[in-house]
Amino acid sequence: MSVKTKVESFIEEYNQKLQDLQTRLQDAVAQSEYLQFEIKMLNEVEIPQATAKAVLESTDDSHVYKLKKQLSKYQEQYQAKQESVIILQNAIKQYQYQSGEKLVELDRLYSQEKFIQETKHYAKMLYFKKQFIDAMIEEGQHIKELNQLDTKVQEILVQAGRKNGVYTDSTVKSTPTNSGNGNYLALSHTEVIRFIKGNYSDSDYKHVKPYNSLKDLK
Repeated sequence: MSVKTKVESFIEEYNQKLQDLQTRLQDAVAQSEYLQFEIKMLNEVEIPQATAKAVLESTDDSHVYKLKKQLSKYQEQYQAKQESVIILQNAIKQYQYQSGEKLVELDRLYSQEKFIQETKHYAKMLYFKKQFIDAMIEEGQHIKELNQLDTKVQEILVQAGRKNGVYTDSTVKSTPTNSGNGNYLALSHTEVIRFIKGNYSDSDYKHVKPYNSLKDLK
């Protein structure tokens, strides 16, 4: 198993465990808040109303006793739930700390593997860059020959009095109307970054889509 795979497995397990703990904490907090509300209602509304009713109507206080018993039960549950909240909060912090301790060595190994793999990928890109440069040299020779022949034709036309001068088209094209990126063959560093990071848009790429296959260019 590669270090990359180990890191991916570690992160997946970590996120699942952390999510489980956080869900349990959220549930405990929600239950705690519910119990707190019930306790407040009993203390401030239900018990005072029941007590007043028992006094005013000269009835026994059995309902008041029942409410106070319910209050005691809620208070115990609230206390237990508050302890659960604290335990879960501490458990999350402890889990994060322990996970960080385990990840330190894995991070060191992954940094080494990442450097090696990145070097390979950049080397592969340089391989294709060499092919790109070789293609420019080869195809550029054909363009040079076309320009040289065009110059000879114009020279004869000048000699024949059909033209006043020789105008050569020896400049390298840089901004054809369909490029959309300000360059014909070159890529700016900003564009390279976008392509490598996968943040490029369709407008960055669409001008090369028609040149998908060499056989279609012949």
